[in-house]
Amino acid sequence: YNLAIRTGDASLTYMRWATTLIQFPLGLVVTAMSLAILPTLSRQAHGRLTEFKETLAGGIRLVTTLILPATTGLFTLAIPIITLLFEHGEFTHQDTLMTALVLRVYLIGLPFAAVDQMLVFASYAREDTLRPAVVGVISIVIYSITAILLLEPMGLLSLMIADATKHVVHTIMMLWLLRKRIGGLAGYGTGPTAIKSLVAAMATGLAAYGTGELLAPFLSPTALASRLLLVAAAAVAGVAAFAGLAYLLNISEAKALPQLLLKRVRK
Repeated sequence: YNLAIRTGDASLTYMRWATTLIQFPLGLVVTAMSLAILPTLSRQAHGRLTEFKETLAGGIRLVTTLILPATTGLFTLAIPIITLLFEHGEFTHQDTLMTALVLRVYLIGLPFAAVDQMLVFASYAREDTLRPAVVGVISIVIYSITAILLLEPMGLLSLMIADATKHVVHTIMMLWLLRKRIGGLAGYGTGPTAIKSLVAAMATGLAAYGTGELLAPFLSPTALASRLLLVAAAAVAGVAAFAGLAYLLNISEAKALPQLLLKRVRK
């Protein structure tokens, strides 16, 4: 906050609304998934290492499958979503453009933050809280150095770049610790799933962006119903594109989602 306020009076507003949008997929997907598998990981932590690694890898594959299309969807639809949610009253279109820019730079670190949270919970399950805390301190130091060095040339965006750098560094260090302690997750399908999900996520973004661009000339930019229709239609197109690619690429985690959701609803 201290650094942000030096870049302009409205900077905190842009940060706050962009952070709100980032927290939605993190809470809906990552935190929920992490909390769901933590009891299982805790039971398996002192048993067969293979079972522990299978559970952790499965959680990472599912989180990756969900967070990558969420990231590309938010990136391509940043302006329509912010326009729909926040562009009212004193929140102008210029504020929308700035918030969208802040959000898009923040999004660079979102997939890393998602995987990182799973790795941190895996450490907690093994009753190791010291190492994640030390990694956290190191990443905050790196964040501070990056933000201060870039503050003058980049302004407010220096904080978003620093935040993304922090998540990347934290994730890499946690992966390194995981490999040192239990041998890593090679052979458990996390890499292939990430690559397939990235391809499908790119299709998600392209479909959402294309649909939005196609509909925009026919809709009123100020009417609430038009804004809602634009976001909803683009989102549906993105989800449809992801579902199609997930089927073609045989992403098992994505194909299993409808059954998982149906099972949850029945419960």
